[in-house]
Amino acid sequence: MADIECYSSGPEFSSRGQARGWLDHACRGNGGMFTGNFASCGHKAMCPIQDGGIGVLFTPDNIESPVRDMYSNFCVSSMTAIIDNCNRGGEDNRKG
Repeated sequence: MADIECYSSGPEFSSRGQARGWLDHACRGNGGMFTGNFASCGHKAMCPIQDGGIGVLFTPDNIESPVRDMYSNFCVSSMTAIIDNCNRGGEDNRKG
């Protein structure tokens, strides 16, 4: 977990399973939010609402040049690590 920084405040996940499902579809689904190319210094975001009315904000960024695809398995693994290890969400700044 050395690459992950967990948030110490804010609401906790109400359903990790639900968050994993949204993430899987965004990274692997046909027309998923995070599929395809990211522009250089590009940013994509989605904020679905969990049970209980709490939004879960997913925001992968392409911090490098040139345009690139964030591969599905990396997309899922990097953000799932946050869901699994951080009660209140967090950040993972690994390159992939």
